[in-house]
Amino acid sequence: MEVVGLWRYPVKSLQGEPLDAASLEGDGVVGDRRWGLRDQRTGRILTARRRPELLGASASYDGDEPVITLPDGGTVVGPGRRTDSHLSEWLASPVSLVPSLGAHAGRAEFFEDATDDTSQAVEWTMPDGRYVDVAPILVLTTVSLRTAAGHYPRGTWDPRRFRANILIGLDGPRVDRGLMDRAPDPDRCRHSRPHTAMHPLHHGEAIPTRAPGRRGDLPHPGPPPPRPLRRVVRRGRPGTPVRR
Repeated sequence: MEVVGLWRYPVKSLQGEPLDAASLEGDGVVGDRRWGLRDQRTGRILTARRRPELLGASASYDGDEPVITLPDGGTVVGPGRRTDSHLSEWLASPVSLVPSLGAHAGRAEFFEDATDDTSQAVEWTMPDGRYVDVAPILVLTTVSLRTAAGHYPRGTWDPRRFRANILIGLDGPRVDRGLMDRAPDPDRCRHSRPHTAMHPLHHGEAIPTRAPGRRGDLPHPGPPPPRPLRRVVRRGRPGTPVRR
């Protein structure tokens, strides 16, 4: 198997930037989802489940500053009044570009039924320091894409729809289960609830199919205990073998 794609997403729910190499730290990819768009009226971080038009914009970095490219081709750089004004005009509602570091944990919403945008909206709290949902790193495999396409051939199974950080090229069936067999020992993790199933929506967003547990606010269980992790994943020429 080999790494065939790497991405990071500076701003939550926007498209990201492809990478030749990605540095990993204790809670995710360096620079990934460190920024978000906050609704000035509710204080929540916007997601593509509630505002699917976010997927029409993309973000990258110029040094440490996020650069957002809007659907009309215009760009804004870094936080500030000009950026907030342009983003608010685009979304027709007051928003601000805010960092995750040094701020209170972000709050956001998703629908209880991922296939029904009229279902109950559920609020949850993200981990400190990064605007992520269930997991800090999303790994996607070509086997998953081929399997999904076999079940629903009319769908569009472009890996960019899922905004994965790492796309691994695999041959043959059921390799994903093999990857799961090599997952870290669950006793070393503090996750207090199981991961929920992820499904692509018509918006191209992958979110939990239903709220785990009761309705209402869902505190994030937090990332696994910090480990001395500072590895670099490189995209191959073509494909760098993944160390098992």
